[in-house]
Amino acid sequence: MRLAPDLDDAMVREQVERLCRSGEFVRSPRAAELLRFVVEEALAGRALILSQRRIAEQVYGQGEEFDPTCDPIVRMQAGRIRRDLEHYYLTAGKEDPVAISLPKGGYAPKIERNARFEANAASKRVPPVLLV
Repeated sequence: MRLAPDLDDAMVREQVERLCRSGEFVRSPRAAELLRFVVEEALAGRALILSQRRIAEQVYGQGEEFDPTCDPIVRMQAGRIRRDLEHYYLTAGKEDPVAISLPKGGYAPKIERNARFEANAASKRVPPVLLV
């Protein structure tokens, strides 16, 4: 995963911490831990190897015996995170500079500029008009 040229690791980590302090994630420390893990893995270039098994081992302390077909913990938590991120960016985070999502079908996060932040910043750059 490559970040947009105008984003850097520090901005992304700052956004993750902002998310983890939000109401959506304060109530679920495990969700915050999972979000931090997948973002750090993506920043380290390991997004393509994120799997249920790897997450279960690294985040939830599951061992070799973990069977994702019998234990849905990772899938369920990922679904919750998807909903929480969507809610966050519709409310408190609608003007945050960085948007992080967890697309369905995998565990690699999508990290990009928040379109609403960009639109708001552009509207602030419009020079004032002097009417005579």
